[in-house]
Amino acid sequence: MAAHRPLVLWATPRTISTAFDRMMRERGDHTVLTEPWSRWYYFGVDGPSTRFDEVLPDADPGAIRRSIEDAATEGPVFVKEMAYHLGPHLTSSELRGVTSSFLVRDPARAIPSIARVWPDVTWEEAGYEALERAHDLAVGAHADAGLAPPVVLDGREVRARPTELIGAWCEAVDVPFMPDALTWEPGEPNDADEQWELWSDWFEGAVDSSGFSPPDRSAPPEPQSAHVAALIERAQPIYERLHALRLRT
Repeated sequence: MAAHRPLVLWATPRTISTAFDRMMRERGDHTVLTEPWSRWYYFGVDGPSTRFDEVLPDADPGAIRRSIEDAATEGPVFVKEMAYHLGPHLTSSELRGVTSSFLVRDPARAIPSIARVWPDVTWEEAGYEALERAHDLAVGAHADAGLAPPVVLDGREVRARPTELIGAWCEAVDVPFMPDALTWEPGEPNDADEQWELWSDWFEGAVDSSGFSPPDRSAPPEPQSAHVAALIERAQPIYERLHALRLRT
């Protein structure tokens, strides 16, 4: 059994989750694993996605679980993950041994940002349905472990009040708050792993950043297509439900 219970931040794409990852690396007290399940989802022999033709080593569920378990045996672990990457492996048993928290963003802002990179983004890749499922499973897993309900953060609010909300998140997941970790030198972190290289096109903003930038005060962009508009409309009720559960200070 792992000596430490991993902390997992579940998110959808384009929700400042990589800035959160960067902040956790800046702390220096956790091994940080960046979207380990993305290897299986996109590059595993039996992964669900056909977006890429390449098959990578150690891209099977067993290897991914072992990487998390091995890291947790050595010390505290933080995992940043998209819930949809687990596909059918997103189950109660997968969440039972971790402390989950959630990061949400208005789909009117998040989904157009995804579509700028992948115009053919699928409903599953938008991530909202799996995020809701992960949240509901985590509620039960936390209750079974005697933990408080999982914390939900809204990325826009984190950007507006990082000290307040990251401090409250730290208290909720029982780790010390380190204000100095809220800022960092621009550039790839020294301990960046292969996953940062794998998804470098998506992480450019985090690499160039020096902290949680203030939120954009302009109106959400117009959807680029009817396809994107339909995804936003479908995701909106899920976002509103999770947003209503967010951590308030």
